[in-house]
Amino acid sequence: MKRLILILAGLLPLLIGFLFNHLIMTVWYYDHPAGVLIWLGLGMFVIWFLMGMFSTKAAASGREALMLLNAAPFAAMVLVSIQTIIAGHFWGNIVGLSSQFFFIPFMGIVTEVLTLLRTPIIDLMMISVISFGLLILVSWSGMVFGERGSGRRRSRWYR
Repeated sequence: MKRLILILAGLLPLLIGFLFNHLIMTVWYYDHPAGVLIWLGLGMFVIWFLMGMFSTKAAASGREALMLLNAAPFAAMVLVSIQTIIAGHFWGNIVGLSSQFFFIPFMGIVTEVLTLLRTPIIDLMMISVISFGLLILVSWSGMVFGERGSGRRRSRWYR
């Protein structure tokens, strides 16, 4: 049951992405507050760090917790990659929309970093791959921090 909760916790960016898309299309259609996407991304990374801290209690090992927590972001990244590389367009059904909405919370901060690095082309596939890598890094650092703070002996996998 704890593993199922960990997988469902990985769907949190999807729910926030749907909510934020709704806000953009209704409330903020003409007057979009500047910087909201950046703060949303930072907040989601903090939440992901905290979920990484507490995920080691829900799985048998750190590797399993990392894989379960990041299973939904991996699936969304694969779906975005399939739609952009193979299909050449995004699907109009719920699968196509969900894979795009999953990375809305991270879009602001990743595009700001890519703009500062003067990246010539920024597309959703690049944003999803970088967001997935950052999610892995943030959840792993949360696990390491959580194990260090709890006084438990660290496993070999983290060394």
